[in-house]
Amino acid sequence: MDSFLLVGMLVSGLFFGWTIGSHYTWATMGMAYGSGVIKSPLTAAVLIAFFVLLGATFESHNVEKTVGTGIIRGEDMTPLGAMVMMFTAALVTAANTWMKWPVSTSQSACFSVVGAALAMGAPVFWGTTIVFLCVT
Repeated sequence: MDSFLLVGMLVSGLFFGWTIGSHYTWATMGMAYGSGVIKSPLTAAVLIAFFVLLGATFESHNVEKTVGTGIIRGEDMTPLGAMVMMFTAALVTAANTWMKWPVSTSQSACFSVVGAALAMGAPVFWGTTIVFLCVT
C-alpha cells in the first residue's frame, strides 16, 4: 500500500471517528446534562469517552463483520475503495451533524460501502443490506 493510501486511510478513519463522536455525544448525554443530573459538560464528555471506548473494544467486531463482509465480499473492496467509503461516510455524518439531522452513522457507513461497490462494479448482498436498513 503506498503512502497516499496509508495517509488517506488514517485521515479518513480519524475523521469518521471524530464525526461519529460529535454526532452522538450530546444525543446520548444531552438529556442528563440538560436536566441537571450531570452538572458539567466535562463530566458528560468523560463519561461518553469511557463508554465509547468500552463499546469499541468489546462490540465493534459485530459492526466490522457486517460492514467488512456482510454487504459485499471482502475481497471485492480495494484499499482505495475503503478509503473513499470511510471518507464519504465521514462527510455525510459531518453534514448531518452540522444540519442537526438525526441520521444513523451505521447506515451512512453501510450505504457508503454499497456506493463504493457499485462504483467498482462489485456485487452487493442486497438481502443483508435491506435487512440492515429495516433493523436500524
